[in-house]
Amino acid sequence: MTREERRTARFQEGARAMTADEREAMRAALDAAMELKDPLERWSILDAIEGVGAAAGRSEQRRRSDAATDRKRRQLVGARIPSDMAERCRDCAARTGVSLYRWVYDALVKAMEETQ
Repeated sequence: MTREERRTARFQEGARAMTADEREAMRAALDAAMELKDPLERWSILDAIEGVGAAAGRSEQRRRSDAATDRKRRQLVGARIPSDMAERCRDCAARTGVSLYRWVYDALVKAMEETQ
């Protein structure tokens, strides 16, 4: 399988994993790109759209792989906290530019380092 065939297969897998709204938006972008008169511009836009679909395909592959191995690799460690505290945590994570998961993980690592 060539590089382009693999990329096309990832695009197709990504398109299947998309929601109906995402597929509709992709279709609209493809239709708009096909109306461009300049062939180089049209190719460039189509290539970028294919890249988005291929990225969705890679995400879907990663999601399936993670689902298959997650229980062996990781264990949930969590606590129920008051809603207002959860909101403050989300805000802190957003301000630092990371996901809530990453923010909490980093806080746990820091706390463990401080207690060793």
